[in-house]
Parts: sequence; structure tokens; C-alpha cells
Amino acid sequence: MSKEMIAEIERWRDNLRDAASSTLNGGDARTVRGLSKMQRRNPRDIPEAERRIIERARNQLSSLDELLKIAQSLPHDHQREHMLHSLWTAVGATFVIANRAHVNPIEQEIVHKRTEKSRQVKKVKTHDPQAERIKAAIAKAEEEDKNKPAWGKKTRIENSVSKKLNISSRTVRSYFGK
Repeated sequence: MSKEMIAEIERWRDNLRDAASSTLNGGDARTVRGLSKMQRRNPRDIPEAERRIIERARNQLSSLDELLKIAQSLPHDHQREHMLHSLWTAVGATFVIANRAHVNPIEQEIVHKRTEKSRQVKKVKTHDPQAERIKAAIAKAEEEDKNKPAWGKKTRIENSVSKKLNISSRTVRSYFGK
């Protein structure tokens, strides 16, 4: 087995161990700096059961060292390559299944916080003076137009308001019924 391949596997093991430790400890300042607050996981927010699962997975990463020893003990290159290919295929399948087939409680909590924040943002009503002006002009034009025939009423009101306020009739049309 090539030294580059062994180094790559060890690098992946170290990255996984660092990611688990970072999650459990609140993150390394160097790696967390570029992440938004929503992407960071506060270690206090991780439930104890989830924390134990992550710690156990981090501790089990030493099994990669054992696999490397086994792979190096195989007599033929093609056997080692086949074993490593099978290993990486299994790891990839595990990753896909774990991310898509199971609910991650930490991720669910983050998604819930995001949706709550977006709901709060949507609830905030902005004060738009132009909108109020347009709505008032439409109401006034409807009042003036109530004795005229029904056909063409909307177009007459649009044209009247757009001329008075010097805006497009399309803009006026977007405020009808609001």
C-alpha cells in the first residue's frame, strides 16, 4: 500500500476526530471563525445522549488504524486495493444513509431555530409610506368611481391613481385588494 494512501486515510481520520471534538467542545476558533452563528453548534445545546453518541464515534476512529494494519499485512497489492475500495464504498454508503435516513436531533434543533427566526422576521410589519399613499389613493378613486358603470372600473381607477401619483399602472394594480 502506498505511503500517500496511508497518509490520506490518516488525514481523514484526524479530520473526523477534529470535527467531533470541535462539536463537543464548541469549535476551534480557527475553523469556526468563517461559519455563521446558525452553522456553529453550541456544546451546551447538544443533548447528553447525542453527546455520548458523538464521543463514542470519535473513540471508535482508532479502528481505522487497525484496518490499516490489516491492509498492510495482506500479501498482494490487488488484495489491499480491493479491501480499501470496499472500505471506502462502505464508509460512503454509511455517510449517505446516516445523513438521509435518520433524523439528526442537533440538525432538527438548528432548523427549528431558523424557521422560528424567519417567522419572527416575517411578522415584523414595515412602514411603507408609498404603499399607504397608493392604498389611500385607490380608496379615494374607488369612492369617486362608485356611480360609474362596472365595466372598465379597475382600469379607470388604475389610470387615475397612476396619473395622480406619477407611478406605473402596474404598480397600482399590485395594490388592488390589499
